[in-house]
Amino acid sequence: MQLQMIEEEADIFMERDEVISARDSYLMASMYYRAAEYFGFFSESSRRKNWEKSRECFQNAAKFFEALCEVIEVQFEDMKLPDYFIKPEDDLKKRPTLLIMSGFDGTAEELYFYMGAELLTEVTMYCFLKGRDKLDLSICTQKNHFDQIMKRP
Repeated sequence: MQLQMIEEEADIFMERDEVISARDSYLMASMYYRAAEYFGFFSESSRRKNWEKSRECFQNAAKFFEALCEVIEVQFEDMKLPDYFIKPEDDLKKRPTLLIMSGFDGTAEELYFYMGAELLTEVTMYCFLKGRDKLDLSICTQKNHFDQIMKRP
């Protein structure tokens, strides 16, 4: 598959210490896996795998961001939401923090493409927050209510 080839290419760039090419290839692979997950049917077994690969590729790319990208979990009710905290790498100054949250059908990773890439050049810190009811939450191991809606007569 094309997306697997891009991920493999990113791995090769990383082995060669070509960090910009590795970062960009991992970001491309992340979004390809995201598209495969997003547009898949709710009951497809590959949806979760594609989401996990999207997240993995994004986290590999984040190692090469100009700012520090920390994987965090935010407690919400009875679950932990997987999120990211991004700040200037070597800066200990107190700064305002911008919270950016996606909705039901979004991921914390894709928020980087909407706002995060541009914010890396700014002086604020920010946190990507993922809303509930997505593949990255424990409740999604149960039957998704959308399957019933999509299949009803």
